[in-house]
Amino acid sequence: MRQLKDYNENYPDTAIPLERPYTDYAFNPKTNEPNDIVKVIDGPLAGTEGYITKFRRDKRLVYHLKGLDRAVSIPNIWNFHVVRVHNAEGDKQTLGTIKERAVDLLIGLVQGCGYEDKTLPMLYEFIEELTIKPSLVDFCKSLYNKGHKELSQNDTRLRLWGQDASYAL
Repeated sequence: MRQLKDYNENYPDTAIPLERPYTDYAFNPKTNEPNDIVKVIDGPLAGTEGYITKFRRDKRLVYHLKGLDRAVSIPNIWNFHVVRVHNAEGDKQTLGTIKERAVDLLIGLVQGCGYEDKTLPMLYEFIEELTIKPSLVDFCKSLYNKGHKELSQNDTRLRLWGQDASYAL
């Protein structure tokens, strides 16, 4: 709260309260990539951490004003000295697609049920089966009929993860 007060005394008319919660600014909505986290090291906002977010071609600092539980945007953040606390570039390279996460989930389920040696052949078989008929209920029934009872009982895990898992394959 003190930081916003200091900022408003020195730079009136530039702090913009935002309607959406602070956590909404963690990712770029157009690309779904994470935004960089920076810390201001000088001026009235020294010590403030927030996301560097793009607003209509202008990069701004969006930080959480804890006293009011609001997100506040500061334009022209490059006028201050900032240090990247978390560089999102590495995260951008590791963001998985829905298909990759679905395959990861299937591999984990197969290995978790003790089929370490047969993981890849079983995975290919499952993907082929789900490609033909993308239904988790039918897939679990098929697993049960083939004698993979433990795998078929993981239907609840698959449903918790989402119905999109079979669709993604």
